[in-house]
Amino acid sequence: MKKRILIVDDDKNIRDLLQEFLREEGYLTTTAVDGEDALEKMEYQSYDLYILDICMPRMDGMHLMKEIKHKYPFAVIVITTGFSTLENAVRAIREGAFHYIAKPIMADEFMDVVRRGLAYAESLGSSDNSEPNSVVEIEKNLPQMLKGFSREDVVQFEEISIIRNYQPGDMVPLDDKNGSIILVETGELAVLLGSVKVESLYSGQCWGEESFLNISYLFTGLRAITETRVRHFRRQQIMEFFRFRDERALKRYTINLMHIFYQRWKSALGKLGLFVGYEETTNEGKDVPKV
Repeated sequence: MKKRILIVDDDKNIRDLLQEFLREEGYLTTTAVDGEDALEKMEYQSYDLYILDICMPRMDGMHLMKEIKHKYPFAVIVITTGFSTLENAVRAIREGAFHYIAKPIMADEFMDVVRRGLAYAESLGSSDNSEPNSVVEIEKNLPQMLKGFSREDVVQFEEISIIRNYQPGDMVPLDDKNGSIILVETGELAVLLGSVKVESLYSGQCWGEESFLNISYLFTGLRAITETRVRHFRRQQIMEFFRFRDERALKRYTINLMHIFYQRWKSALGKLGLFVGYEETTNEGKDVPKV
């Protein structure tokens, strides 16, 4: 079945251009001039992917994204804008966007994001027994911070890491010397805030991504729960890796990290939602959280 995509932009030239890109690849498209127009069209048709401009009259893209997410929580949304700033990108990802594209929009970058967005949407919403396509399989097998990269790029990226094995109880260092970003190959790690375990990491998951954007982050620790194999990446080596590549590769990597932050934020809210009250301690008489 052909995928259907909604394009929302107040600029007719942009709408026509994106529609042309998509139709050449065989996708079905619908266009809307602003948020209110888009919501009206959504009453009569569902979509596999949404492409929204930020700045529009009547209802802008960020407001529209909230409306779409309210109606379809798992909707996959790509935000476009002529005002490319890291602040806007962070805001868009935090509020639920799958990806963020700055104008002028280049065909190859745009179609790459569309294909990955549709693959992600299928992996979220597919409940039938049909065999997933190769793009979905590739996306599922990649760690989140490397989503959208070719197999060749992933192999080369992994080559800049240092692999270490840890036994149960070992602390896993997070610093510039050993590598401030880690990727779990096998096993389980506990994320510690002080002495309290706040999260578990498993194969394919990473930690320390915030050090790529802000190196003054070291307030958590990692401890091996089982025999664990870990890849350590140093921030400087990652910067060197992207120095000799198209700037879009670095942008894609940064967007992936922001998407991880957003997913962890949602997970943290879910854990807070499990909070049910306090219980008295037996020794000091102080209230402690009961979950």
